[in-house]
Amino acid sequence: MGSSSRAGGARRPRRGGLARSPPAPGGCSHFGSAAPARPVLSPPPGLERSLWGSGSPSRSGRCQQMNIPDDQADKLLLASWGLPEVVLEKYHSLGVVHMFEWQAECLMLGQVLEGKNLVYSAPTSAGKTLVAELLILKRVLETHKKALFILPFVSVAKEKKYYLQTLFQEVGVRVEGYMGSTSPAGRFSALDVAVCTIERANGLINRLIEENKMDSLGMVVVDELHMLGDSHRGYLLELLLTKVRFVTEKVAKRQTKENSPVFDSIQIIGMSATLPNLGLLASWLNAELYHTDFRPVPLMEWVKIGHNIYDSSMKLVREFQPMLQVKGDEDHVVSLCYETIRDGHSVLLFCPSKNWCEKLADIIAREFYNLQHWSLQQAERFTKTSALSPVALDKEGIEEVMDQLRRSPSGLDSVLQRTLPWGVAFHHAAIPFSKTTTSQNGLEIWLTNKEQKMNQNVKIPKHRTAIVAQDLSRYHIDIAALSETRRVGEGHLREGGNGYTFFWKGKPASHRRIHGVGFAIKNLLVNRLTEFPVSINECLQLANKSFATIISANVQSTTL
Repeated sequence: MGSSSRAGGARRPRRGGLARSPPAPGGCSHFGSAAPARPVLSPPPGLERSLWGSGSPSRSGRCQQMNIPDDQADKLLLASWGLPEVVLEKYHSLGVVHMFEWQAECLMLGQVLEGKNLVYSAPTSAGKTLVAELLILKRVLETHKKALFILPFVSVAKEKKYYLQTLFQEVGVRVEGYMGSTSPAGRFSALDVAVCTIERANGLINRLIEENKMDSLGMVVVDELHMLGDSHRGYLLELLLTKVRFVTEKVAKRQTKENSPVFDSIQIIGMSATLPNLGLLASWLNAELYHTDFRPVPLMEWVKIGHNIYDSSMKLVREFQPMLQVKGDEDHVVSLCYETIRDGHSVLLFCPSKNWCEKLADIIAREFYNLQHWSLQQAERFTKTSALSPVALDKEGIEEVMDQLRRSPSGLDSVLQRTLPWGVAFHHAAIPFSKTTTSQNGLEIWLTNKEQKMNQNVKIPKHRTAIVAQDLSRYHIDIAALSETRRVGEGHLREGGNGYTFFWKGKPASHRRIHGVGFAIKNLLVNRLTEFPVSINECLQLANKSFATIISANVQSTTL
């Protein structure tokens, strides 16, 4: 009865969505040239491309500002862009009501809304993902073709799948995931958006090519596009994109020659916060190019070396005197956290491993416990007992979090059970998804593995962020190559004792400094040099013209 009703006539549009045709025979979602009743994503009247300053953005990626007048700010509201009502309601429930100006600029760039490839770069937390989500929704609903959303890590892909399912399910867009050993029930033809890791996406592309079904694919979105340069997995991503470009161009040329209906090319969207060669990538992908330095929250970058704290230009800001003396905490991480929390703010720490997350959370929680219950016998552990006060905790909020975790399918983790009462939590890839979606009420310290992105819905007002990395000494590294140093100009800093001397080379303060290179050399080795290194590149050139080739060890200094 159900099948006869589908065959009998046009399907009724879903609430807030569009009428969609049934799959073609063979299970492939092929809809020919059928077009929706109206565009899913289109600029509101009055916000046309003529509002661009002095023409289109250049290939350098530098864009003119639209400078939308205050009386036209409503044109940045998501409600003005023709989104399905149910999707709009989902965004509103997440607190996303309007776009930033740069997001509107990016969407209106060139022929992006018509299917042209796009490469764009924006700082972390600037809202890159919203642009990709809107383009996916437009492509899937308007062309009735499928989209691949490619992310580098299993845990991140899993979270993105759940997020997109919540966002798109009521508009009739089916989102499933291919990550690790996980595959959706049913065939690829039964879904609309596939969230994949790099390896699984490459396998899907290979299968579509073998089965001659590339015409069912309408979009490929690559998050963390800088993974192209990864020494272990970058080649797979490059092969995947090369195959997509080659197949679509080949089919388009053949169909043009045979005067057959033109095959809509697969739109490629690539985004990253740290892309050094934007122009080259955009040229390779034949893509529109966009770059912005916009940050919704200003970022101040400081570096702590020893007891000194420097700004991003390596000028001394102040000397740091730790309030807490914690055994094994040579970097004074606990004191830095306490200093920030005492002023009523919260802290996010990035650790190099899962075990480190849990261990450091345990240490911080124990010290906060000691502050709460310190006595005259414990007072000798602190350098300035008169300035110390217990951490102010939202006990009701913390109890609510713990109660949610106890009721979750995986229960309350034993380490979290010790740390949560003192406002300290952690997150890494081994934590079940149900725990990462729990409310963060009352938490003061949040620790996460540096390769693990935070859940889309986790909103923590972080006043201070630190990257904890003692890998240099832990692995007994003599010389390490440093990437993304972001330092100004060229210089060096020396740690005391048997530490390291840090050399760096970056652009001037007036230039954009996403990247930069440097070296960390053990002081025992530096002491043997008659002169400091005279240049920095892929090899370390010493003063006597000899070279030391370095196997890169991406280690970042502690950043506040």
